[in-house]
Amino acid sequence: WKVANLSSFFGKMKNRDLTNNFQLNINILEGLMFKGQLGLRRTDGRTDNFKDPADADYSTTSADKKGELNRQENYNWSWNGKAMFYYNHTVGGHFINATAGVEFSENMSESTSYTLNGFQLGNMHEPQFAATQSEPVRVSESTNRKVGLLASVNYAYNDIYLFDGSFRMDGSSDFGQDKQFAPFWSVGVGLNMHNYEFLKDNWLISRLKLRVSYGSTGNVGFAPYSAITTFQTATDAWFFTGPAASLMALGNSRLTWQTTNKLDAGLNIGFLNDKITLEGSYYRNATKDLIDDVKIPEYSGFTSYKENSGSTLNEGFEVSLTAILFQNKDWMVTFMGNLSSNKNKITKLSEEMNSYNESILAEYTKSEEEKRKEGKEYGDVLTRPLILYYEGKSLSAIYAVRSEGIDPANGQERFIKKNGMSTYTWDANDQVVVGDSEPDAKGSFGFNVGWKGITLNAYFSYQWGGQSYNSTLVEKVENAQISTQNVDKRVLSARWKHAGNVVPYYDLSKNPTSHPTSRFVQNDNRLDFTSLSIGYDFSRQLISKWKLKSLSVQFSANDLCKWRSVKEERAINYPFARSFNFSLNLGF
Repeated sequence: WKVANLSSFFGKMKNRDLTNNFQLNINILEGLMFKGQLGLRRTDGRTDNFKDPADADYSTTSADKKGELNRQENYNWSWNGKAMFYYNHTVGGHFINATAGVEFSENMSESTSYTLNGFQLGNMHEPQFAATQSEPVRVSESTNRKVGLLASVNYAYNDIYLFDGSFRMDGSSDFGQDKQFAPFWSVGVGLNMHNYEFLKDNWLISRLKLRVSYGSTGNVGFAPYSAITTFQTATDAWFFTGPAASLMALGNSRLTWQTTNKLDAGLNIGFLNDKITLEGSYYRNATKDLIDDVKIPEYSGFTSYKENSGSTLNEGFEVSLTAILFQNKDWMVTFMGNLSSNKNKITKLSEEMNSYNESILAEYTKSEEEKRKEGKEYGDVLTRPLILYYEGKSLSAIYAVRSEGIDPANGQERFIKKNGMSTYTWDANDQVVVGDSEPDAKGSFGFNVGWKGITLNAYFSYQWGGQSYNSTLVEKVENAQISTQNVDKRVLSARWKHAGNVVPYYDLSKNPTSHPTSRFVQNDNRLDFTSLSIGYDFSRQLISKWKLKSLSVQFSANDLCKWRSVKEERAINYPFARSFNFSLNLGF
C-alpha cells in the first residue's frame, strides 16, 4: 500500500484456537492393553486491512470508492486418532512386545477473501457500511485424509538375540484413486555379544553389539491435488446452462508413493565400563519412483504434469567416538568426535531432467546477438558451472570443460575436448565431471573440560576430499571490473603480458568471457573453530551467604576461526561476523 498518512491505515487480526483430546485405556488381559486416542482442533482467523476514506490518496476519488477494506477469513478443522493394541509378555528368557492398530487423520481448511470500497467514516469500517465490492469473493479449499494400518513385533532372548519387524499399509487422499495405498515394512536383527558368559564382567569390553536392518519408507513429496484433475469455475461468465468451468490442474491418477529402501548395519563397542564408546554404521538408501514434472504437448493446455520417474542411490558410513580422557574428584576431560562419508549417484534419469540438461546446454551455445534479441540478462550466470544430471553420475558433481591452462605463447586458454584433443574454443558439449562438491569425509570434534565449577567447551568442524568452483577468482580477478571497482592486485601481476609468461590468468587485452573451466576447480578442505564457551558455577556454600540458590556466569563465542584450502573472499554478498555473548544467571 502507498499511504500518505500512516494513521489512516491499520490492520487487525482475530484468532481462535479450540483443541480437545480424548483418551481411553482398557486393560483386557495381563500384558494386553487397548489404547484409543482422539484429538480435535478448530482454528479460526480473520485479518482486516483498512484504508481510511480521509486518506490523501482519495482526494480526487468519487465517494463510493473512498476507503478500502481487505478481509481474509481462515477456517481450519482437523482431527486425528489412534486405536492400538499393545501386548507385552515375558517367559523365562523370552520377551515379546507386539503392537497392532490403526491411525487416521483428516485436515480441512478454507480461506475466503474479498475487497470492499466506499466508506463514509473511518470508524465505520465493517462490511455492512461499504458501498461497493470491487472484486468477486475468492475462496480456497483443501482436504487431506490419511489412514494407516500398522503392526510391529519385538523379540529378545536372554537380552542377547534381538529381532524386530514392522509392517504398515498407508493410504493418502493426495494420490489418485489408482495408487492411494502402499505397503511399507522393515526387519532387523541384533546381537548383544557383551551378554555372553565369556564377555560378562570383562575388564576391557563393557559393551559389544551388532545390528542389521532393512526396510522401506514412503514420502508424498508433492502439492495436494497433483494426482487429481481439478476444475475452476469462471465467476465472470454466466450462461443459460450454468457457469463456465475450465481445467485448472491436470492430475495423474497413477501417481504413487516415492519409496526408499534402506539397509543399515552397525557396531557399538564400549570399553572400560563405557568410558570409551565407539559407534559405527554403514547405510545404503535406494530411492525409486521420484516424483517429478514431465513435459507434455502444449496443445493439451498444460506444459507438464506429475509423474513417478527417476531413481537415486546414497551409501556411506558414519563413525562416532566418545571418550572420558581423565576423571578424578576435581577434573573431568571428555573428547567427542564423529566422521561421516556419503556418495550418491543417479541410477535412473527422469524425462524432465533430460530436458533440463538440453535446455542448459542450449543456453551456453547461444551467440551474444541471440541473447540480446531475447532480452535476457545473463550477467555472470553462464560463467559458473550449473547443475547437470546424468545417469551414473553424482547429484553434486561439478561439470566444466577441462583446461590445460593459459598458453604461454599467446595468452589464450587451451581446453581439452571429450576426445582428448586440445583446442582454443570452449564448447558446452565438452563439459565433463571435474570435481564433486560432496566431500570424501566430514564431521566434527570437541572437548569438554571441567575443574572445580569451571567448564570449557570447544567444538570444531571439518571436511576434506571435496571440490568447489572458486567464483571469487573468476569475478574478482579474471573478470574484474577495473573501471568501476577496486580490484585484486593479481589482476595485473598474474596475467599474461608477453610470450613466455607462465601465469594463471589470460591476457587482459583480449577480455574473453570465462565459461566454466577446470582451471577454477580447487580442492575444498576445511577446519572451522565453530564455538567456544567458558563458564563458572559458584558453589552453594558460597552463594548461600548471599541468599541465592544458584549463580553462574558464562562467556561464549561462535565462528571464531576458519582454515580453508580455497581462498575465497567473504562478506561481499552476505554478512559475516563473529558473535560473542556473556550471560549471568541468578536463582533465588
